[in-house]
Amino acid sequence: MCRICGELRFDATAPDSAAIERMSETLARRGPDHAGTYADGPVAFGHRRLAIIDSSASADQPMVDTALRLALVDEVLRFDATTLIVDDPFKRLDNMPKAWGLEVRVPFLDHALVELAARMPPELKLKEGGKFPLRAISRGVIPDAVIDHPKGCFPVPALKHVRNPFLGLVQGLLQSDACIRRELYQRACVDKLLAKPEAHFTRIQGSKLWHLALLEWWLQVHVDGVTAGAITQPGSKAVASTSRA
Repeated sequence: MCRICGELRFDATAPDSAAIERMSETLARRGPDHAGTYADGPVAFGHRRLAIIDSSASADQPMVDTALRLALVDEVLRFDATTLIVDDPFKRLDNMPKAWGLEVRVPFLDHALVELAARMPPELKLKEGGKFPLRAISRGVIPDAVIDHPKGCFPVPALKHVRNPFLGLVQGLLQSDACIRRELYQRACVDKLLAKPEAHFTRIQGSKLWHLALLEWWLQVHVDGVTAGAITQPGSKAVASTSRA
């Protein structure tokens, strides 16, 4: 299996080529047959190849066509567009709304727009941390405060505000005999989170307490065999049960 490494700079300086070489050397065991590097503007990649199917030099990486300006970053984006986007977010975006009789339009996936974006040179794709063309054409049309606003996420309220019936549910799950016997969590840490349910958050401001409870909930239903309906009743004694459904 091949391995890649790389560096993306956000301070308008070129990546450290020596550092890329050192990172590549650490991957030599997984790619002993060929090594290569590619740099373009603020981004640089190192590649280690393990030749299995095509052992010829024509398959050496990174593949760069200077005439067409095709580089590894373009190959990564192509792979993302033809696999991850199709098989995960786009599939969910298509399936879930239709389950409720809705149809979602995705204007940024218009084929003409995607083709235009794919033809942009790598340095333009990566300029200013990415999305530079979209931000540039939006200036003067959309307020700068919107364009420059940091990217956020959309957690449901229960992920942050663990209170009222949700707090009872969380307490029941994390203080249940099943959870204690499982010994998956350090009890001192659980007690600390339960003492201040809304004081401990992840980097994206999700509740750590809810994350722990959600995993325990899944384990009780899918491993211990507790009836899901019993667990969904906040404060129910059945939360602590480990009997088979």
